[in-house]
Amino acid sequence: MTQFDNNEIKRKIIEAKKKLKILSLDYKKNFINIEKTIGLEVEEIEKCIKKKENVIPEINYNCLISDSIDKKFIKICFNS
Repeated sequence: MTQFDNNEIKRKIIEAKKKLKILSLDYKKNFINIEKTIGLEVEEIEKCIKKKENVIPEINYNCLISDSIDKKFIKICFNS
């Protein structure tokens, strides 16, 4: 079993953050936008779970090869 070096992980996270800050014109604004987007995605997943819907839709292989995928499913995929 491989053990993780917490200090090494922390160092790498700090190093990555520094690199990303340099690459971003306004990293605080970017972070806020990313946080909002992830929040919306989490809400959508929670709604699916409450409705007992698949979080990741499944396509029947036979429908795929026969080109008979439900148009509702296609719409959902492309509106995401």
